[in-house]
Amino acid sequence: MVELGRLELSVPLAEFFRLAISPELTVLPVTPAIAERVTALEVEGFHKDPADQLIVATALVHGLRLISNDTRIRQWGGVKLLWRTTRH
Repeated sequence: MVELGRLELSVPLAEFFRLAISPELTVLPVTPAIAERVTALEVEGFHKDPADQLIVATALVHGLRLISNDTRIRQWGGVKLLWRTTRH
């Protein structure tokens, strides 16, 4: 996202990762099971964004909910999401 200019950070990327990764956050590796799940997503009608595919496949393999307000992920509906929208 940073590389594509879709996300701006106030610190260098390496510093962001150093600050973001804490004992409360677990960084999960891309395993063969996750890579295999990625390949099934397109057949299931999921879009072709590789970053989204990895995120969704990781959640599915580990049985996790995503915290995301990504429209395409929500519309696909194949993964549990934790997101509340407020209506005014």
